Amino acid sequence: MRAGARNSDLILLMAGLTAMLAMTGLSFVLAAESGAPQHAGSSYATAPDGAKAAYVLLKDAGFAIRRSFEPCAVLRADPGRTVLVLADPFLPASRQDVAALAAFADAGGIVLATGPPAARFLPGLELRGAPTRTTSPARSYGPSFPSSLTRSAPAIEMTPAGPLLRVADPAWIAVYGNYEDAAVLTTRRGAGRMIWWASSRPMSNAAIASPGHLELLLNALGPAGARDIVWDEHYHGYARSIWSYARGTPVAWALLQLGAIAAAALFTFARRHGPIRSLPDQPRTSPLEFIDTMGALYERARPATVAVSTALSRTRRICRSLAGLPASASDDRLARAMADRFLLDGAAVAGVFSKSAIGAGDAGLSDRDAIRLVFELQSLAANATEMHGAPRTTTHERAQPKTGRTG
Repeated sequence: MRAGARNSDLILLMAGLTAMLAMTGLSFVLAAESGAPQHAGSSYATAPDGAKAAYVLLKDAGFAIRRSFEPCAVLRADPGRTVLVLADPFLPASRQDVAALAAFADAGGIVLATGPPAARFLPGLELRGAPTRTTSPARSYGPSFPSSLTRSAPAIEMTPAGPLLRVADPAWIAVYGNYEDAAVLTTRRGAGRMIWWASSRPMSNAAIASPGHLELLLNALGPAGARDIVWDEHYHGYARSIWSYARGTPVAWALLQLGAIAAAALFTFARRHGPIRSLPDQPRTSPLEFIDTMGALYERARPATVAVSTALSRTRRICRSLAGLPASASDDRLARAMADRFLLDGAAVAGVFSKSAIGAGDAGLSDRDAIRLVFELQSLAANATEMHGAPRTTTHERAQPKTGRTG
């Protein structure tokens, strides 16, 4: 394989790899959010029970809000200036999660948890049995205890949790509903606060515009700018990718440099370890090359007379040599000698020489006529050579020369 072919293959390989990486990156950047899972309470979900409308509304209203993809145990936020929204988590809570939320509230953080599964994240609340997606219709609840959470929200609609919830710590206060049918519970813990809703309906896309719902949410979060809002998405199944972890470190640049080194190593390896074969050396004196070159020259010049003259000179030289005649011998003498010594038809031989001599001097000779004359001359030379080596059978026998058509 030639070195140029190897380089071309390597260029195609690198181009294909680059295109694949570019398309992969674009697919991550341009992926539509509509392809994301539609979990209730998720700030990504656009379904009726999703919470994207509430997230966008708070962001447009000037709240410092962001999403979190970290477990509670490794949440990086200042508790004294943070509200953690844990809306309808479907991943189970671990002991570390419960202890982390308790420490977060003790340090001054506010936790807003919604849905029966979220009760397992909060100390003092217990959930009987496995939580299931309820199909019960929403009910209207009024305030049962005066609180800052009920300001401007005289009534709310909430999907009841039913008998699943059990309040094990009396520090929890029913703000809407009661302990048997609680809609909103709250408790003070250390310097912070914990709030539990029976469902995320008041912040859902379908019901946030209902009277009292947005007010309830704003009462739980506080005024804009007072605290940062961290909307948890980890317990909806969204986790940080390896790239998101490495993006803030020099690992990305290190990987880029390693990729460049690997590409250079691959290129040099292919250059040094590929099969080495010398290029074929075509000599300038190659018969085929000489013939092709001369043929091309004759074709461009169209010298039909030169071709006939060359063939005539060659045939005369061969016949004189075979007949033992000098170079000054005329064509008629040469024809008679060919007839006497090689039993050829003298008249036919003389006719070939005569027509060829006329054609060699005719400037308007066509290619077809030139080819016919050259063929007859070559046939005459071949017959003379053949008859020179063949024994005579009779002295009076005359052989017709195989000169082709002469007419």
